[in-house]
Amino acid sequence: AFLKGESPLNVRKKENEINNSNNKTKGDNKMANGNYTVVVDGQRFNVTVAEGIVDNIQVAQPVVQQVVQQPVQAQVAQTPAKPVYNGTEVPAAVNGNVWKILVKEGDRVEKDQQIMILEAMKMEIDITAPVSGTISKILVEPSSSVDEGQTLAVIA
Repeated sequence: AFLKGESPLNVRKKENEINNSNNKTKGDNKMANGNYTVVVDGQRFNVTVAEGIVDNIQVAQPVVQQVVQQPVQAQVAQTPAKPVYNGTEVPAAVNGNVWKILVKEGDRVEKDQQIMILEAMKMEIDITAPVSGTISKILVEPSSSVDEGQTLAVIA
């Protein structure tokens, strides 16, 4: 019903604003007395508004509280060097969690043999050995989370 325009919009409109001596009303050239601090381009100015016409505004000298931003030197993040392993690295195909490790260090594997299972988005992803050889290092634990491309194991 709302999309067809048949429902009420519940919009409230202000009929007339009550003239308050402290508020400037639309079309009125008078402002209330007062001292104000105005910030222009980072410099603070003390402004005194006298009763009467808006054009009668006096501006004092700028307050010496200028905001100066110090340049921040970009810190180069030291990324740890990726360890180099002797052998063929087995990367994670996707981001996920290690669900099950099917081999242990020292086991002999054949090319395309399943060595572990990742869980990602409620699916099981088989991780297979890219080459035949011996598992020299397993770098993850069951239930640990892994990133795409992260080395899971090394085959020598």
